[in-house]
Amino acid sequence: MAGPPVAVVNACTRDGQGSSPTAVVIDDATLTDDDRHAIACRTGTSHTAFIDASTADTLTVRFFTSAGELTNCGHGIIAAQAVLLHRSGAAEQHGRQRTGGRTFATTREPLLASAH
Repeated sequence: MAGPPVAVVNACTRDGQGSSPTAVVIDDATLTDDDRHAIACRTGTSHTAFIDASTADTLTVRFFTSAGELTNCGHGIIAAQAVLLHRSGAAEQHGRQRTGGRTFATTREPLLASAH
Protein backbone atom coordinates (compact mmCIF):
# COMPACT_ATOMS: atom_id res chain seq x y z
CA MET A 1 0.00 0.00 0.00
CA ALA A 2 1.53 3.30 -1.07
CA GLY A 3 -0.66 5.27 1.32
CA PRO A 4 -1.49 8.96 1.58
CA PRO A 5 1.15 11.70 1.77
CA VAL A 6 2.81 12.04 5.17
CA ALA A 7 4.27 15.29 6.53
CA VAL A 8 6.74 15.16 9.42
CA VAL A 9 6.69 18.14 11.76
CA ASN A 10 9.29 18.82 14.46
CA ALA A 11 6.77 19.72 17.13
CA CYS A 12 7.73 21.49 20.33
CA THR A 13 11.18 22.84 19.56
CA ARG A 14 12.80 25.42 21.80
CA ASP A 15 15.23 27.88 20.23
CA GLY A 16 15.54 25.48 17.29
CA GLN A 17 16.68 22.63 19.53
CA GLY A 18 15.03 19.37 20.47
CA SER A 19 11.73 18.29 19.07
CA SER A 20 9.21 15.56 18.89
CA PRO A 21 9.05 14.54 15.23
CA THR A 22 5.40 13.86 14.50
CA ALA A 23 3.95 12.44 11.30
CA VAL A 24 0.72 14.04 10.07
CA VAL A 25 -1.66 12.52 7.53
CA ILE A 26 -4.76 14.13 6.02
CA ASP A 27 -7.07 11.16 6.39
CA ASP A 28 -9.66 10.87 3.63
CA ALA A 29 -11.81 8.53 5.78
CA THR A 30 -11.03 5.55 3.53
CA LEU A 31 -8.26 4.39 5.85
CA THR A 32 -9.05 1.62 8.28
CA ASP A 33 -7.57 1.50 11.76
CA ASP A 34 -5.26 -1.26 10.48
CA ASP A 35 -4.10 1.12 7.71
CA ARG A 36 -3.49 3.89 10.25
CA HIS A 37 -1.51 1.55 12.47
CA ALA A 38 0.59 0.38 9.50
CA ILE A 39 1.31 3.98 8.45
CA ALA A 40 2.30 4.84 12.03
CA CYS A 41 4.72 1.89 12.01
CA ARG A 42 6.30 3.05 8.72
CA THR A 43 6.78 6.73 9.52
CA GLY A 44 9.74 6.32 11.85
CA THR A 45 8.21 8.80 14.32
CA SER A 46 6.92 7.97 17.77
CA HIS A 47 3.38 9.02 16.83
CA THR A 48 1.23 9.92 13.83
CA ALA A 49 -1.73 12.32 13.74
CA PHE A 50 -4.55 11.51 11.33
CA ILE A 51 -6.73 14.50 10.44
CA ASP A 52 -10.26 13.85 9.18
CA ALA A 53 -11.24 17.12 7.54
CA SER A 54 -14.41 15.74 5.95
CA THR A 55 -16.59 18.02 8.06
CA ALA A 56 -16.08 21.74 7.66
CA ASP A 57 -17.08 22.78 11.18
CA THR A 58 -15.09 20.35 13.37
CA LEU A 59 -11.95 18.40 12.48
CA THR A 60 -11.41 15.00 14.04
CA VAL A 61 -7.82 14.11 14.86
CA ARG A 62 -6.76 10.62 15.94
CA PHE A 63 -3.31 9.50 17.03
CA PHE A 64 -1.58 6.19 16.38
CA THR A 65 1.79 4.74 17.40
CA SER A 66 3.44 1.48 16.44
CA ALA A 67 1.69 -0.01 19.50
CA GLY A 68 -1.83 1.24 18.68
CA GLU A 69 -4.13 4.22 19.10
CA LEU A 70 -3.59 6.96 21.69
CA THR A 71 -6.49 8.80 23.28
CA ASN A 72 -4.69 12.12 23.01
CA CYS A 73 -1.25 13.49 22.09
CA GLY A 74 -0.12 17.05 22.80
CA HIS A 75 2.71 17.03 20.24
CA GLY A 76 0.33 15.51 17.71
CA ILE A 77 -2.21 18.28 18.21
CA ILE A 78 0.45 20.94 17.67
CA ALA A 79 1.80 19.18 14.56
CA ALA A 80 -1.69 18.69 13.08
CA GLN A 81 -2.58 22.35 13.58
CA ALA A 82 0.75 23.45 12.05
CA VAL A 83 0.13 21.36 8.92
CA LEU A 84 -3.39 22.74 8.56
CA LEU A 85 -2.16 26.34 8.88
CA HIS A 86 0.63 25.72 6.36
CA ARG A 87 -1.77 24.13 3.86
CA SER A 88 -4.22 27.02 4.14
CA GLY A 89 -1.65 29.74 3.47
CA ALA A 90 -3.55 31.94 5.92
CA ALA A 91 -1.96 34.14 8.55
CA GLU A 92 -4.35 32.81 11.20
CA GLN A 93 -7.25 30.37 11.42
CA HIS A 94 -9.88 29.60 14.03
CA GLY A 95 -11.73 26.30 14.18
CA ARG A 96 -12.79 23.34 16.26
CA GLN A 97 -11.11 19.99 16.81
CA ARG A 98 -12.44 16.73 18.20
CA THR A 99 -9.87 14.52 19.88
CA GLY A 100 -10.19 11.85 22.56
CA GLY A 101 -13.93 12.34 22.93
CA ARG A 102 -13.63 16.09 23.51
CA THR A 103 -14.24 19.04 21.20
CA PHE A 104 -12.38 22.28 21.73
CA ALA A 105 -11.71 25.58 19.96
CA THR A 106 -8.43 26.00 18.11
CA THR A 107 -6.47 28.99 16.90
CA ARG A 108 -3.74 28.38 14.36
CA GLU A 109 -1.16 31.11 13.97
CA PRO A 110 2.49 31.13 12.94
CA LEU A 111 5.13 30.81 15.59
CA LEU A 112 6.86 34.08 16.25
CA ALA A 113 10.50 34.00 17.24
CA SER A 114 11.04 35.28 20.77
CA ALA A 115 13.49 38.07 21.45
CA HIS A 116 16.40 37.34 23.78
